[in-house]
Amino acid sequence: MDFKKVNAPMSTETRDLKDISAKTGNIYESINIISKRANQINAELKDELTRKLEEKFEAPKPIVVLVETLVLGNAHLVRPEESLNIVQEDPTDNKILECAQQQGADYIVSGDHHLLDIGKYQDIQIVSPREFLETLKPE
Repeated sequence: MDFKKVNAPMSTETRDLKDISAKTGNIYESINIISKRANQINAELKDELTRKLEEKFEAPKPIVVLVETLVLGNAHLVRPEESLNIVQEDPTDNKILECAQQQGADYIVSGDHHLLDIGKYQDIQIVSPREFLETLKPE
């Protein structure tokens, strides 16, 4: 296979199978362990998200379920191809804008005041968690 002719996204990273299987000596066992740990992390993130929505924002259960579905069902790793320099006060926040722009996001939901001060970048609305929850409430 000629890997130079593969039409993979620029964010694709290759991994050395020897490195992955080095600790167990078995690639299948290593991938199984990685998968189980990813599921554990996902469950921990879901629990934290649920707790924050219920405690801090007093979100009703239907809204909590909707947000979990939106966030966890659409979350994936993004490696931006373009660098931005929009947030001067905190340049690390530019990564958030870069990822959102590359993926065509409709919203950035954040409590970061540097991002919230921007309000909108291109077609991306930048809102607080409370504002986002308000957009989900039925009228």
